[in-house]
Amino acid sequence: MEFKYFIDNHWKVFLNHICHFHPLEQKLLNDYVYELDWKLISKNRNIRWSQEILEAYENRFLWHELAWNESITWDTNLIKRFKKRLDWYYLGRNVNLPITPQFIQEHKKHIFIIETNNYLTEELKQIYGKELLPGLKSQNTPKATLTEPQLSNLKETMVKEKKLMKNTFENLYSEYILPNLGAENLQKIFKTKFDYAQRYFKLKPIENDIHGLTPEFEINGKNIFGEFREGRGLFEINNQLKLINGSLQEGPPRLYELPRFSDMSFYPVLLMSQNLKSIIEQFKIADHKFIPVKLSPKKIKTDLQFYILQIKYDSLLKQADFNELQFEALTKNDWFGEYESKQLKKGAISNYSSIKLFQENLKSQGFQYSKMLPLKYEVDTDDDLFTIEHDIIVNEFVKNAIENKLPNQVLFESAQAWNIKVPQEKYEKKKQSTIFNDANIISSNIETTEEFTFYSNKLSRLEKEDKPFSAQIVNDEFQQKQIELNVILPESFKSRYRKNLISSEEFEFLTINEFYTQNEYSDRIPETYKSVIVAENGSGDALGLILLKNDDHRLREDLFEFNHETGEVEKY
Repeated sequence: MEFKYFIDNHWKVFLNHICHFHPLEQKLLNDYVYELDWKLISKNRNIRWSQEILEAYENRFLWHELAWNESITWDTNLIKRFKKRLDWYYLGRNVNLPITPQFIQEHKKHIFIIETNNYLTEELKQIYGKELLPGLKSQNTPKATLTEPQLSNLKETMVKEKKLMKNTFENLYSEYILPNLGAENLQKIFKTKFDYAQRYFKLKPIENDIHGLTPEFEINGKNIFGEFREGRGLFEINNQLKLINGSLQEGPPRLYELPRFSDMSFYPVLLMSQNLKSIIEQFKIADHKFIPVKLSPKKIKTDLQFYILQIKYDSLLKQADFNELQFEALTKNDWFGEYESKQLKKGAISNYSSIKLFQENLKSQGFQYSKMLPLKYEVDTDDDLFTIEHDIIVNEFVKNAIENKLPNQVLFESAQAWNIKVPQEKYEKKKQSTIFNDANIISSNIETTEEFTFYSNKLSRLEKEDKPFSAQIVNDEFQQKQIELNVILPESFKSRYRKNLISSEEFEFLTINEFYTQNEYSDRIPETYKSVIVAENGSGDALGLILLKNDDHRLREDLFEFNHETGEVEKY
């Protein structure tokens, strides 16, 4: 396959492999920050990683991937700098974690060490004194590669290979992409690909921050956006919607001006505060509705009003003069396969409704799945905020206004690949005019609940000084572990543990010597500070006991499940 054809027609595959495997320079990272895939960059072992790079883009990385990225030297200074972002569950699985006697002592409260750590010695095992994490299966299995016939006939592979769009293959990069790059300047390839005479961005909620996954909200009850409506047009909502926290969240309770909204649909909708609403209302928005909702977040109170913004689906294309657009027909017969592209003559699709007719015709010819996309979105529109399919797009003027008034509250991703073009003179006029007036930004009065405040204060007090317990405890097989962890185990738990009366198919109970303190959940759920883990399932989830509310040492009788994926702690 000609390399230019590969880049032009399979840009996403090219970009994924460049982000995952290429030794990217900081200039390219700076120049194309919105175009790059930062999740894949977080996995990249070929970048010259430095504290400067980690600091420059720390809000974009996927930090659990960075934690076990073997090319980053996670020494004590670097760990301290990014301690709020790093998770020892992943850091301990990094085979190049630079463990030494001093390093283990410095991090003894949190550290995990994997049995395949490259620095591990018998002496360090003794100093560590705990059971090592088992080596990861992925470390012993071959890396995903394409076969020689697949590489030789790449054009056909791109059509048939189901996983190619989702996965990256190291030999596709090393044996095809890298040799073909040759003397090609990667910066030049990107510059040719993206025309910045006009800038457009996808408007999205922040999904990860310094604490991990941001709070997610969902409709309490029936999801009205889950029902398909022809054309996904705007519709009336008669009852006030109540939104509650979904299952995904890490870190303490917090609230963004654009919270994550789990509507599980392809409707162009966003949940936003009245502050963000007041900013974007000063710009021209495609056909839309603002739906007031009642937001009921866990453990915090706010006096801000929130809204769901619902915008007409695919609004930009519906405004276009189809006589001026040239479309490409994308077809495939497998849901997971990649589309084959065929350019149509200008005017082949005469209006928006004829797109569906064209697709039905293709289906009658045997193509199960198809898309009709213009090569360029050349549209004479006044809209500053519109939709392409279900993505909500803003121009740079909206982006600048939001970032100016509400910094670090919204995520912007590049929409340059859509090739959006309004008349340049119209765009320049927007740039020169004073579009934006001061929005009425209300200082949000966000408060945590009394219970959360109580446990947070208790956590802070115990972090400063956790005095040894003075109570008399039974001289039994648990005594030494209780003294070590500075907790008092309930007698009822001890009895059940001795008699094997606590059964679980999912969890394996630890020996008494292996019990340990778990504080990783306490920034979000402060009542779990000084929890004692007594069982694990090998996948990061655990069972543990938590402190009584008004006691610094005595643990409750109930077992709680610590779910690593969701960050939830629930009674078992």
